[in-house]
Amino acid sequence: MSDPRFGGVATTTKPGADGVAANSFPLVSISIITYNQAQWIRACIESALVQDYPNLEIVVADDRSTDGTNEIVQSLALEYPGIVKPVFSQVNEGITRNSNKALRHCKGKYVALCAGDDVLLPDKVRKQVAWLEEDDRRVLVGHYVDVKNVTLETSEGIYRTGPAGEQGVGCREVVRHGAGSTFLGSSVMVKRVALPRCGFDDRIDVASDWKLIIDVIGESGAWGTVPEVLSVYRRHGGNTTLLRRRQIMDDTIRTLGLVESERPWLRAEVTPIRRLYEYAWNKELFLEADPGADRRTIAKAILRPPPGVPRWKALALLVAMCIGGRRLRDVLNAREARKRVGSPSHPLGADT
Repeated sequence: MSDPRFGGVATTTKPGADGVAANSFPLVSISIITYNQAQWIRACIESALVQDYPNLEIVVADDRSTDGTNEIVQSLALEYPGIVKPVFSQVNEGITRNSNKALRHCKGKYVALCAGDDVLLPDKVRKQVAWLEEDDRRVLVGHYVDVKNVTLETSEGIYRTGPAGEQGVGCREVVRHGAGSTFLGSSVMVKRVALPRCGFDDRIDVASDWKLIIDVIGESGAWGTVPEVLSVYRRHGGNTTLLRRRQIMDDTIRTLGLVESERPWLRAEVTPIRRLYEYAWNKELFLEADPGADRRTIAKAILRPPPGVPRWKALALLVAMCIGGRRLRDVLNAREARKRVGSPSHPLGADT
């Protein structure tokens, strides 16, 4: 029969209290990772609890928080036994390993990825499951996200999808257009059997979601987007520091190296996007006057501009670097600040 809550997808059911048995719906695991998010974790878990989808488990992996986050998670687990499933770390392991700890406890046919400061809208799970269930070849789906300030009082815009588009088959375009080519990592739902055995690649410390998307889709997996806002992303101003961006950019470039070694057939896509990131990042290090930056490394990257960047611009930037004039640097820096991409999933503007 067809149930309207399921988006009209056919299901085999046994009558229950509401006429549709919960176990006739595929089990969905909402995987929430958290660390020191006591002020937000309750709202996140409660937004998962009020989903209009009847067959859920909520796995919450706390990476040894020190601010009381774990106590809040434990209290909700006691209040909702068998639904909220806490996973506590004895030591702080970092984002990627904590994400994998959560994945290992997920039993659902589908897994929705979430961070402890996100807020899910009530129909997120239902609509993403409906999209995935329409075709067996579908392995991954995202959705639009409302990006808001830290208090969720002001919207900074709707993040839709990146330059790879809203749907496709295989990961070629996802690699070609770089990190942020599809949708925010926290909007992703995947088919669990499509996950790589290792889960998130633990050779990538922080920004490992792009590699996971590539691994799940592989050469022939179908992916797409529910073209609606189904969650809220909370932007943290403190996470857009140079140090944080350096970590994310290092992870992004490392991801490209891993993708090239594991999938040589993607070399033509990897090479130009790697040059783009190396150029953009070293340009930023120059503009930020980072004292820890190696000027020779910066110069080498700037002298190899990616396709689309005129060589005269690269040479002009190198001359400016050699002159080292503070005023010229300030002018260039102000210009870059006006142009800089600030989307949450862009390597130079990420704050996940």
